[in-house]
Amino acid sequence: GNVVEMEALTDARGYYLEDRSRQAVIFTNTLAPDGVQREASLWLQYLQLGLVNEESLLTFSPDGYYIDQTVASDVAAHRNMAKVLDFWANTMGRASYDDRNGSVLEAVHALWDGTGTNAVSYGSSGILAFGDGDGQNMRSVTSLDVAAHEFAHTVVAHTARLGNRGVPGALNEHVADAFGLFTERRMGNEFGQWNFLMGEEVMIRRLALRNMEDPQSVQNGVTGNDPDHMSLFYGGTADGGGVH
Repeated sequence: GNVVEMEALTDARGYYLEDRSRQAVIFTNTLAPDGVQREASLWLQYLQLGLVNEESLLTFSPDGYYIDQTVASDVAAHRNMAKVLDFWANTMGRASYDDRNGSVLEAVHALWDGTGTNAVSYGSSGILAFGDGDGQNMRSVTSLDVAAHEFAHTVVAHTARLGNRGVPGALNEHVADAFGLFTERRMGNEFGQWNFLMGEEVMIRRLALRNMEDPQSVQNGVTGNDPDHMSLFYGGTADGGGVH
């Protein structure tokens, strides 16, 4: 595999995925410290009750080398969130999601009702979670554009406050997709090259999660092919009113 460098916290026991190289700290937690994925809702409940904090489940390595395949998504999430923060600081002139250098707490190996085929931003909190996919339709949901998409939702929660249902929710998703693409273009491996696919590295059997250049080339599982005109507007209740 590729050798990459990243910021980590160290003490006498080893190295932890905590990045304090900028004012906005990144805490990368694992919800599978023993190899067993756990529900994001349980983690959030423990956080609210004070049973764990942002440093309780930091991904750990005794020697600083994260070479086990099981922590590949931890490393991807950690490095990609650093790129996202740098994009917002250097390109958009914004100090994290709240413009006050708010810390980011992210969890990997998360489940939602038993499935890991998702990534979620929890309102304005700066808390995000990423699943491992299912190995058949989706890989680990920790690509740069997806991380940037979820972070952008947090920015929206601090600014436009669009919500997550109906037309405002669809606009929220569109803004998050746009900033996912902007971040990937600016901070990704293909610097300066436009790529209008969202989540193409995540999907296995589909082209991408969405294609902003040709929306109807991608099926969404709710309405069929993604709409590209208001004449195809979905008025049902699934997916929060078709926000995706």
